[in-house]
Amino acid sequence: MLRRLSDIDVPPAARVVYGVASIVLAAAIALAGCGGDDGETTTATPLSNEEFVAEVTAICAEAGAALAAQGDSIEANIESEDSFASFYAASYQPILDSLLDDLGAIGPPAAKGEDYGALLDAFEESNALSREDPLVVIAAAIDPDSTTAERYAALDHEIDELAAPLGIPQDCGDADERAEAPSP
Repeated sequence: MLRRLSDIDVPPAARVVYGVASIVLAAAIALAGCGGDDGETTTATPLSNEEFVAEVTAICAEAGAALAAQGDSIEANIESEDSFASFYAASYQPILDSLLDDLGAIGPPAAKGEDYGALLDAFEESNALSREDPLVVIAAAIDPDSTTAERYAALDHEIDELAAPLGIPQDCGDADERAEAPSP
């Protein structure tokens, strides 16, 4: 007989750990939304549209695999907000910083340069928020009305909105390792 999830007796502490772990993983995936470069202009040679989409998609998939590998140890590192912040800063943030650097090194097609720059700027701002305070990735669960949580969520949405017309993955860095460019 199938049981409803609500019928299973799960200790309150485990619910918190699983809930926070789910939120953290979703936020890390969202944070990896694609883009960013410290506001500097890219001097990379512009790629063709096909090369651009292929390179961004490959970089996103690599980041997704790295985030997924870290996801296995989330539960063991969420004993407190401080332990989560330390874990995130040591495990997730370097992956996201590398993703940001790699994406910033790509020269988009000339016609997409301005839009790609806007996407990178939004990702840099999002990444800066999590670098400054790793708890921002779970801020919505802690205090959904906080200005920081609202800004973080707005950036996530903005990144998705900017990625779609560029033809690059909206799920860049998704921990399922299957970042794909949207179908035309």
